[in-house]
Amino acid sequence: GCPVEDIIATTLNDFVSTVLPFAGQPAFAADGKMAFMVRDANGQNQVTLVNGDQTQILPIFGNRLVNMSWSPDGSMLAVSVANVSDYSGLVLKSRLYFVSWPASVDQVMDLADETIEQHIWSSDGKSMLVVTRQITDAQYQFNFFVLDSVQQAKIPALGFQLVSEKYLLLQYTGQVLRRLFFRDPAQRMSRRWEAALLQLENRNGASPPLSDFRNLKQKLFR
Repeated sequence: GCPVEDIIATTLNDFVSTVLPFAGQPAFAADGKMAFMVRDANGQNQVTLVNGDQTQILPIFGNRLVNMSWSPDGSMLAVSVANVSDYSGLVLKSRLYFVSWPASVDQVMDLADETIEQHIWSSDGKSMLVVTRQITDAQYQFNFFVLDSVQQAKIPALGFQLVSEKYLLLQYTGQVLRRLFFRDPAQRMSRRWEAALLQLENRNGASPPLSDFRNLKQKLFR
């Protein structure tokens, strides 16, 4: 995507706009905290946390940002990053970190043969859907699993894999994936759920094995 040059905050009461003195890709928390990802002079990732008038700058692994999002209550920032070869453009290693104010950085995942594609918080912030990608035998394998955000460990009973000869475009499917993995009474066994699966198929431009989705649905939404 295009680099962010200026971020402007506008108050709701008098509509006064102010250019924030921070750069980089932003993430905003429900409680008002902010995070900005930039790269330092050596091209390495660096996270700036802003809490009111206080600021913390934290160096973090890698030279690319994959995804960055706050937990629903704003207490934890999940940061997926990668170290990408400047020569080949290949991802050499992916990591997932949990960052909390003021300067706590916990490494949750360290992957050398898989690439983190996406992470999505559950509505209560107690778990997280993580999607990783790896290439085996000229095929793309996508691994979907749920992470206990408190224990920072996988929940073995939840998860499955998709294998495709085509690269599936998953960046626009956060709401669909959240319905797949996190129980929501309003979505159980509904036609909207089936429509979401068809939407996922169409957006990917491929036909993932829907039997995997249906089996998962029967398991999670029974």
